[in-house]
Amino acid sequence: MSETLIDIPGRLHSVATEGIVTGANEVMDDNIGEPQSQINANYNQKLDLILNDIDQSREIILSKFEEIEEFDNYYVTSYIIDQTNPLGLAETFIRKNIASKDATKKVMINGEEEYVDVIKRINDKSKLYVGRYNTTDETLDIKEISKEDKTLYADGTPVNITSSDEFDVFMKLPPFYWKCNMLDTDIAIVEFSMSPEHIAADIENWHYWDGDIFIGIYKGYIRNNKLYSKPGITGSVNFSCTDGKSYARNRGTNYTLITYEAHRMMALLGYGWLKTTDAQKVIGYGTETYPKINGLCDSLGFSDGMNQSINFWGIENWWGDLAEWVDNIQTANDAGLINILNKAGNVERTVQAHCALNVGGRCIAKMELGFNGDLIPKELNNDNHNRCFADYGRIESHANYPAFRSYHAALVGGGLGCLVFVEDASYVSGDISSRLQYKGSYNIVDNFD
Repeated sequence: MSETLIDIPGRLHSVATEGIVTGANEVMDDNIGEPQSQINANYNQKLDLILNDIDQSREIILSKFEEIEEFDNYYVTSYIIDQTNPLGLAETFIRKNIASKDATKKVMINGEEEYVDVIKRINDKSKLYVGRYNTTDETLDIKEISKEDKTLYADGTPVNITSSDEFDVFMKLPPFYWKCNMLDTDIAIVEFSMSPEHIAADIENWHYWDGDIFIGIYKGYIRNNKLYSKPGITGSVNFSCTDGKSYARNRGTNYTLITYEAHRMMALLGYGWLKTTDAQKVIGYGTETYPKINGLCDSLGFSDGMNQSINFWGIENWWGDLAEWVDNIQTANDAGLINILNKAGNVERTVQAHCALNVGGRCIAKMELGFNGDLIPKELNNDNHNRCFADYGRIESHANYPAFRSYHAALVGGGLGCLVFVEDASYVSGDISSRLQYKGSYNIVDNFD
């Protein structure tokens, strides 16, 4: 089944002011009483001042971004990552446009009430599903779960999953657009939109998340050399990255371990959602009681919080308890190059990790962001993880070392951005696991036969 984005006017340089979309000029901001067309024009003009003058000082760049905050924009949510002054970065470097400051504010778009904050809108449209793979046509049949209680389907009937069946539980993001634009070497604006019109004139600078990735909400469970995402079962440990990939692919050609793309996207969304890099401080550090049973956060539904395990964006233990092998990222050589791979295992692109090499396990002070918004450790320091990215990072000087994300403890440094390359693909440990991911076609069903 395919999905389409909401067909709404966006923040083009000309869309709203030229009246391409009927009714765009009539959308009013309740607080400042201006038509959306004027708001968009003001926003664009001020953003252009930044983009066309990136050699300005840090103070001027940030002051101009603050000027943008005077205006709501209903079709884009932006935040700025300032890595020029790591001191206190976790608390101060996220600056969002004003639309995101009121998380409850909504506006009528195409006859539907939508959150003004696009990140909030993405969260609202994210769903939980039980999925069963149809091996005949290689399609995932899915049925929606309640966002209030993961033990119930959205229709109120109970979710019954056993250790021996072929069902999994996933979280799926909706389709959206995103981009990372570098204003200076270490200053970036990250933007999100759900409007095709918004990116039409600048499409080459935007990435598209097509909404067909399903992230397992539980730590992986291995049965008969296959990896599952199941509640009520203790997650599996002591399997290598190489074996983990095989266990995932044994489920079908569209399955993998959690990928770098999912790791990166949940962090980029999370920074804007929580308005800090220190997600652990906001939600909790998790626990260090691995391995333990999956499903302890089911009663929290989609709400962020902690019930012996972390619940973030509907996903259980996204950090805490166990580190997770990442399917498609590894060191390229002994000089700090990182390869990002495609599903076939071929190199898709290479990122330079710079100063991170051979520093050992430290706090991530800077990330190699760039056009792809890469959360690859670029600079580490010997810190207590209460500043900068508030996350642990390490890159060993070896080739073909895969990464693991998160961390195996209730650690301040084990959150959204934690990424570590310290062991080869055959390494086995009782504190490293992974989780299942599916990317491919799917069908929404009322019931499973």
